[in-house]
Amino acid sequence: MIINQSIGKQDSTNYVQDKIVHIIIPTAVLCSNIVLVPYERKHVAVYHEWMKSEEIRQSTASERLTLAEEYDMQKNWRTDADKLTFIICTVPHRYTEDIRTGVFASSEFMVGDVNLFISAADEITNNFIGELEVMIAPLEARRNGYARTALLGFLRYVSNHTDEILAEYRGKNSEENHLSLKVKIGSENQKSIKLFESIGFCKTRSDPDYFGEYEFRFADFSGRRVSSLMDQYRIQDYFEFPYREVSDLDEISHPA
Repeated sequence: MIINQSIGKQDSTNYVQDKIVHIIIPTAVLCSNIVLVPYERKHVAVYHEWMKSEEIRQSTASERLTLAEEYDMQKNWRTDADKLTFIICTVPHRYTEDIRTGVFASSEFMVGDVNLFISAADEITNNFIGELEVMIAPLEARRNGYARTALLGFLRYVSNHTDEILAEYRGKNSEENHLSLKVKIGSENQKSIKLFESIGFCKTRSDPDYFGEYEFRFADFSGRRVSSLMDQYRIQDYFEFPYREVSDLDEISHPA
């Protein structure tokens, strides 16, 4: 799943009718020192290298996949209505203006991903649950605040687009939707536990479940609460923009 933005482009091949061709471009998010970009095929090779780490697979409860399987998984993430994912990238200062104009070579600066899995708690009353995951893969990128910034930027994005996200999941619009958030964390993963507790997630029970995991819930999910947390942690410059990789822009500007 991805929320898209539509832009107009002059069709130079049909200047008589003066048509406007609408190009659907994925949305990305700039937030302080990171940018969240849609998970695309060009990211898969780096992601696959990350997932060779047993430590990362254990912390994310993931299986080791072949490269071909990883490409299939990426396609599912983009097309399945119950999934939303972004790749987390760092933002070199020299690229800030390029990012704001929607041009960014994101594959060079990948450090992790953030995901949402949606399920129905009670479709009759339009109650839904979103399960979160976040990962910072390179050791040198950890303990820099990227995970918290990515999480809060992602939650701001989800709060801004809750109705669209749930409409895509359900296949129809509804006047009222309620989305609750949860996360499951292994009892040994103290760093992730502290991270989610720091932004207000609370344990639903004092002891781990059969699989050795704690479940945490985020009460009162709203844009106002997320904005307050972003202020608390001095996370600034939230900005949504139509996203293109540099190679994508070249392909559109100079079609074969």
